[in-house]
Amino acid sequence: MWDELHGIEAKKRAEGNFAQLRDDVWKLEALLGRIESARQQRQILQDDRTQLLTHPNPDQDAILVSCLRAVDQQLTNYIHCLVTFKSLPPGFDINVKLIVYQRLLELALSSQNFVHAVESTLAQLPPQQSNDLRTLKAVLRTAKIDFMQAYSNLRKFGPPPPESQSLIPDFSLTTADRILLPVFAHTERLNRWLKRS
Repeated sequence: MWDELHGIEAKKRAEGNFAQLRDDVWKLEALLGRIESARQQRQILQDDRTQLLTHPNPDQDAILVSCLRAVDQQLTNYIHCLVTFKSLPPGFDINVKLIVYQRLLELALSSQNFVHAVESTLAQLPPQQSNDLRTLKAVLRTAKIDFMQAYSNLRKFGPPPPESQSLIPDFSLTTADRILLPVFAHTERLNRWLKRS
């Protein structure tokens, strides 16, 4: 291919274009790898947190929550980078919108499943374990807030792509929960609008 190019400038342009394409391919592959790695790391942390429900330990739970939030922030950053990727290099036949929606859906489903796990553990807890009861009720409040944030992010994305499922919360929200969910969504929209201004 290079021997068919005429002139030094044409060869330099071709080499520059090739280098840019190679860099874009590497960046996209690395980004997709980071998204998958963070997704797996999040699942492991969520599983550890679910196992901790049978023997509540507020200190360990706080560490896991902190780690989960850090991984969620990483995932959010990676997803944002994927969305802002100008154009996909040739040979990448991926639906960016579908990947983004699936990651947001996974976050919301994982949060919802954790709420169910906490509720199930609370239902099985003997009344004489009042310390565990208080701890688990606090975990449930936090889990519902985490779910509302994840669900709000999913709603902000918009309707699901045709090849995806939608999420309908399958646990009952209190009146306060129903009020907070739209507030989270509105606050996020307002923050994005203020950043653009």
